Amino acid sequence: MRKMRDYYIHEGELIRSYSGYLLASFSPFSFSGIHLIFDAPQASMSAEYFSRASEKLARRIYEDYLDRQRQAASGIENTDAPG
Repeated sequence: MRKMRDYYIHEGELIRSYSGYLLASFSPFSFSGIHLIFDAPQASMSAEYFSRASEKLARRIYEDYLDRQRQAASGIENTDAPG
């Protein structure tokens, strides 16, 4: 068995449920967004720890995404990007 948690980044928002994502992205011309999937073996950690850790990671990824969007909008080159 495995633990699994999904998050979505859509239109600048972090969405924590699939139903919320469906409502936000229902328009046929809507940007599909970003799907984050966190997965771990059931025995590797408690459900509470997994929930906290996945929420923290999703928040960090979301904040990084927002920073990069702001940089792109202002024309600032991202020096952290690979390549």
